[in-house]
Amino acid sequence: MDGITNPVKDAVQIMSIHQSKGLEFPVVVMGSVVNGRLPSSPHMEPFEIPYHLRASGLPEVEDPHLVDERKLFYVAATRARDLLIIGTSDTKNESGEGHSIFLKEMLGKNQIEDSTQSYIENAESKQHSNAAMARHSFSDLSYFLECPMRYKYAVVYNLHIPWREAMGFGDNVHRVMEALHNQALQGRVPTVEEIPGIVAEKWINRNFIRPDEEKELIGAAIKQIHRYLINHGRALFSVIGAETPFSFDLEGHTVLGKIDLMKRHSGDSIELVDFKTSKMPVPGKDIRKENIDLQLDIYTLGAEKALHLKVANTATHFLGDGNLVMNAWSPGRRAQALMKLTGILNCIDEGRYNPNFSYCAYCLEFRAICPHWTADKPEMG
Repeated sequence: MDGITNPVKDAVQIMSIHQSKGLEFPVVVMGSVVNGRLPSSPHMEPFEIPYHLRASGLPEVEDPHLVDERKLFYVAATRARDLLIIGTSDTKNESGEGHSIFLKEMLGKNQIEDSTQSYIENAESKQHSNAAMARHSFSDLSYFLECPMRYKYAVVYNLHIPWREAMGFGDNVHRVMEALHNQALQGRVPTVEEIPGIVAEKWINRNFIRPDEEKELIGAAIKQIHRYLINHGRALFSVIGAETPFSFDLEGHTVLGKIDLMKRHSGDSIELVDFKTSKMPVPGKDIRKENIDLQLDIYTLGAEKALHLKVANTATHFLGDGNLVMNAWSPGRRAQALMKLTGILNCIDEGRYNPNFSYCAYCLEFRAICPHWTADKPEMG
């Protein structure tokens, strides 16, 4: 629909306390936790009826407004999973501002009065450089794996890439899969009869697609998810996380991504799962395999380094043909993944974007402007 935009992924969310109800974030910042704002000043009616003259009688609590504000403060403070940052002020003015009474209730009067800049210094990053760490999502790094020149055009130069419907299909299927897995997390696996309804609810229309084309895509999505649910529905009761974000530091870079699915494996270990709407690549003939392998490796490193989880296996579901590829996670594989990822980050640091000629046959977006692309590049099998 016109006028509706999707929220930017991995962006800072700015919202009211009411909007945050039921949500959780790794870090929450509460600003202006001062008297007069939280709690807010009560709005008095110009001709307020005394309580002893009201049919409802006296309130159950002495100050209902303060009770409601205290509930709001509790909601805001408990949205934080790992870190809660509270902004306040010791300056008092005509509005009665100053440290919120809720802070004194939570932390104690003495700790509030003794707060100094030293508390902030203890929480500040100790990096010696003022330069921001470079951030790399797997979506960005996948361009480099395909061809470093593609990374240069898409990420460094930030050139607009025309929308490819294959990507839109994958996004829609992933939204439906996330809905299925979130229901499984709540102890209920949807039935195959519910799939068309869930697909219809989660599907985002693309204005430039003809109705018959979109109908065909929706049918393909239902077919893929139906097969997945028939073959793997029982295993969904072991789900422990869906679309789980992570970020970790490596060699002065921040690597981030989002894990499609995590399942209990054995003991305290987990299985990490990624979904592809394509068919399984042919070994030795499809250049996507290296891309897929590194994606799983990065996600597994994220599960270990950022989420502190023990990974036993990784699995790739190719929803296009129903194939499942599983591999054990091992110290040797971890070392190879770190070496590969570090090598890519070093090339990016040094601006080395050597073309990968084997990708020329697949490159549609930049072939017209890339000086390395020529029509006589061999087709890949």
